[in-house]
Amino acid sequence: MGKQAVVISYPLSDDFILLDDGYSPLIRRWRHTITIVPQGQGCLYRDTVEIDAGILTGLVGMFAKAFYRHRQKRWQQLVQQQFAPIRSD
Repeated sequence: MGKQAVVISYPLSDDFILLDDGYSPLIRRWRHTITIVPQGQGCLYRDTVEIDAGILTGLVGMFAKAFYRHRQKRWQQLVQQQFAPIRSD
C-alpha cells in the first residue's frame, strides 16, 4: 500500500492519549487515537480511528476494523497470560 506517514502527538488530558494523525498517498487521513483511562483495579483501553480514503474509505475501514479487532484479541490474551509471550504456532 506504499508509504504511510505516522504523525504522533500526546494531546493534553487527564487520561493518557496518543494520537497518530497519519496519511499516505492512498489514505488522506488516518486519525488513530489511543485512550487509556484508569478504571477500578485496571484501565479502559480504547482505539478510535477516523479514515478518509476517498472512494476506498469503505474498503480501508473494513481492513482497519479487522486489524483492530485482532489487536484487541491479542491484548486480551496478553493480559490473561500476565504479559507472558504468546506463541503463534
